[in-house]
Amino acid sequence: MKTETRKMVRPDPEPFFAMWRADMDRHYVYFEQVGLRKRFAILFMNHALWAQAAYRFGRRLKTKPVPVLQPILWAKFRVWEWWTRILSGTHLDVNARIGPGLYIGHFGFLHVGAGVEIGRDCSIGHLCFVGPGGPEGESGAPVIGDRVYLGVGSKVIGGIRIGDDAALGANAVALEDVPDHAVLVGNPGTVVSDRGSGDYIRLRNKPTG
Repeated sequence: MKTETRKMVRPDPEPFFAMWRADMDRHYVYFEQVGLRKRFAILFMNHALWAQAAYRFGRRLKTKPVPVLQPILWAKFRVWEWWTRILSGTHLDVNARIGPGLYIGHFGFLHVGAGVEIGRDCSIGHLCFVGPGGPEGESGAPVIGDRVYLGVGSKVIGGIRIGDDAALGANAVALEDVPDHAVLVGNPGTVVSDRGSGDYIRLRNKPTG
């Protein structure tokens, strides 16, 4: 029997400032005028952004190590990550791959596990769980498309795909693939419409309503 060998591919470098700036902009877009003072106030009050900053820093180190300083910076990241998890209740595993423009509406008791892939401009509510299923994640980790809305308390478990522009209602549980533009509600989740996430994802220069 022929054994297939899989070549390991190094992930593309994820710059810290560009990725975190996109995250912050998703929060600023909800305010008509955001001066420097308002930006600092949002950053100071929004604990989820602290966790996102730690995650983005960790991804920068993981995807583009810093020669000589890597061990020191990695140790500092682990301490920073630990403190932000305690203060914010937000766990963004550094082995998850999350696209720019992540919006965490209400921080606290949120888990994104190792191996998860999340696209651009997604929104996640508190009490959400997105992670591998089965013992030691043997059933794989979720892949979530762009502009996906995960409502408060929703769960995405195992090696499934959530399509672009999909929306999960509060406490919805996804155990199977969800099509693009679908709206999923209930436990177990049921697709109830194809209106998608357009009413819930606010982006800069995008009409609302």
